[in-house]
Amino acid sequence: MKEYVIIVQFAHPNPPEFPDVEGLILEAIDYYNQKSLIAGNPKSIIDYKLLNPHTIKLVLQSKAELPYPGKALQTFSRYLVQQPMLKQYIYGNQLFKMSAEQKTESEPDNTSNGNTSTDALRLKIISLILNAPEERLNEIFKILKGE
Repeated sequence: MKEYVIIVQFAHPNPPEFPDVEGLILEAIDYYNQKSLIAGNPKSIIDYKLLNPHTIKLVLQSKAELPYPGKALQTFSRYLVQQPMLKQYIYGNQLFKMSAEQKTESEPDNTSNGNTSTDALRLKIISLILNAPEERLNEIFKILKGE
């Protein structure tokens, strides 16, 4: 089985906070996992974690390798787009922006030991920064400057 870590943020510049819509997210995960069982390549979301109020991490498991793991979550996104509470947060024809990477067995989740995990952490941070709204970038810049 292949596993992919997918970082998910709302595309809208003024999004709701994930804790406010957690019930819908959990429903979408259940819906996705049920629908995916009958797919040609069954997949499932095996883990969900709130990283901060505007970011969640999903772990997607698939029997086959996925060239575009974020695209494999269309059923998940489609379910959420149909929810009246979230329709107002569609921005640029999308609800979410996602970044994904394949999780390998040799790559530990613990980022505190070894250069490989430090490099993986740097790549994750860069990916998050590239997808961050301008407001978040300003906050990050202030933190890095030590203000």
